[in-house]
Amino acid sequence: MQKDKLDALICPVMSSTSLLAKSSSFGRFPNYSLPYNLLNYPSVSMPVTNVTEEDVKATYKPKTLIEYSVKNSIPGSVGLPVNIQIIVPTYKDELALRIMKELDSELKKGGN
Repeated sequence: MQKDKLDALICPVMSSTSLLAKSSSFGRFPNYSLPYNLLNYPSVSMPVTNVTEEDVKATYKPKTLIEYSVKNSIPGSVGLPVNIQIIVPTYKDELALRIMKELDSELKKGGN
């Protein structure tokens, strides 16, 4: 991050919303926070929107185990949060919190 002169990275937390706990693949999904945790980069997670009926109605043909599990979890996911994470360099925890607060304020202004 320092090499590229980035103050923070904003990216998804996971490749999907929350999965049903009874899903056969529960816990096997790529967690996009793991590499940053291993590198000792602080991060915060925050909801930016929720799954809508339109999201649930969207169709696609699953090609992988992950896509299949997500597709099976979709019917019960309306209203679940869709989160992002804000990652900052080591010892910049306060910066992550400040960015989260500013983003939250802007999202509330825009009606989400």
